Amino acid sequence: MSLITVILSGCVLGAAAVVQGSVGFGYALLATPLLVWLGIPLQQVIVMVAVGSLIQSFFGVRCLYASIPWRQAWIATGLRVVWLLAGLLILKKLITLDSRYIRFTVGAIICLLVGIQAVWKPKPVDKIHWGYTATAFSASGLLAGMVGMGGPPLVLWVMAHDWPPEKIRGFYFATFLTFIPIMIGMMFVLPGFGPLWMSVLTGLAFAPVIYCGGRIGLALGHRMSRKRLYCLTCVCLLATGISAMVSSL
Repeated sequence: MSLITVILSGCVLGAAAVVQGSVGFGYALLATPLLVWLGIPLQQVIVMVAVGSLIQSFFGVRCLYASIPWRQAWIATGLRVVWLLAGLLILKKLITLDSRYIRFTVGAIICLLVGIQAVWKPKPVDKIHWGYTATAFSASGLLAGMVGMGGPPLVLWVMAHDWPPEKIRGFYFATFLTFIPIMIGMMFVLPGFGPLWMSVLTGLAFAPVIYCGGRIGLALGHRMSRKRLYCLTCVCLLATGISAMVSSL
């Protein structure tokens, strides 16, 4: 990567960290299309974003440890891993396409996921049907392997709970922290993704930027209402998805 690309990548990862720190999701949804637009191969982007999300999730878990529903987080990780392999196999096919089609696909998926979140607003209930839980976590694992964006199905599942903001963000951080190392490990083991060490090192190099962005996001999350933060995040993500689609035409 050129120096300009590296600098812009750091700005993207820092901005994504602010978003995820404030609402608990959106890191990959914001960073992935922008990094692909910079010309970085999708598989490298997924690893770079995953490393950054892992770093932020570690600090998020430290801050919100007492509020984390660990039982639900481990169940989510288990079901996500089951479907991760299928997503990675689809990714192997996707990265063989022209970069324009990749940008369009990523942008279209973002718009679809944000649209579903905006339209589908389940009412909080005391107990969620196991089928809804299995579907949400399985879809999350599939999308995580396919395009590195497995957060939206988790958001839809969490929206069905009447949880306080700290518990919601804690669940996201705990789920990402336990899942991402497995995903990165499988990408290294499976053939067809090429060398990924540079992506890991790049993500680690931006750890200070990601940490600062996450701290800013956590502060915003405590100051602003959950509804306002959610609306602002969805608008930004939708604009990013549309831009990715338009730039590929």
